[in-house]
Amino acid sequence: MSEEFYREVKYKLELKEKTITWFSNMVGISVPYTIDILKGKRSPKERIEKIEYI
Repeated sequence: MSEEFYREVKYKLELKEKTITWFSNMVGISVPYTIDILKGKRSPKERIEKIEYI
C-alpha cells in the first residue's frame, strides 16, 4: 500500500460521491485506522482484501 493506493481509493470514492467515513463503516473500522491502511502504515491482509473488494 502506498500514497498512490490512498489517492486511487479517494478518487473512486469521489466518483461514487462517498466519504472515507462511509467507507470506514462499510469495512467496519475507524476512520484513522482506515487512513493508516490506505497510506501503508498498517497492512492487515483481511482488511485490505475487503477494501479492494468494495
